[in-house]
Amino acid sequence: MKATSRSDRGTKRRKNRDAVLIDCEREMFFLADGLGGGHPAGEIASDTSVRTAYDYLKDRLHDETDIKHLLAEAVKHAHHCLQKLSGKDRTLKGMGTTIVLMIIRVCL
Repeated sequence: MKATSRSDRGTKRRKNRDAVLIDCEREMFFLADGLGGGHPAGEIASDTSVRTAYDYLKDRLHDETDIKHLLAEAVKHAHHCLQKLSGKDRTLKGMGTTIVLMIIRVCL
């Protein structure tokens, strides 16, 4: 499998708050769009969320794994990591992101 991504900050933003992580070998795809518009550190939130969700999932996927449950747990893990990070650094308080996770599995 081959995959690529492209992101654009648009015309209104100075920073690109998108984060993408692709692991073709494991057929895992992550996309996050950090919040802007008065929310601080959207680029940190998006980058942190895709990395922590990926780290959570990469060694937990097995053929018999309940993927739906595991995806939900990965998002919760990323959320807790963002909360912990923003609790340590006041400049990050209120940061947030959207996140999309996708795992491809062939069902026969």
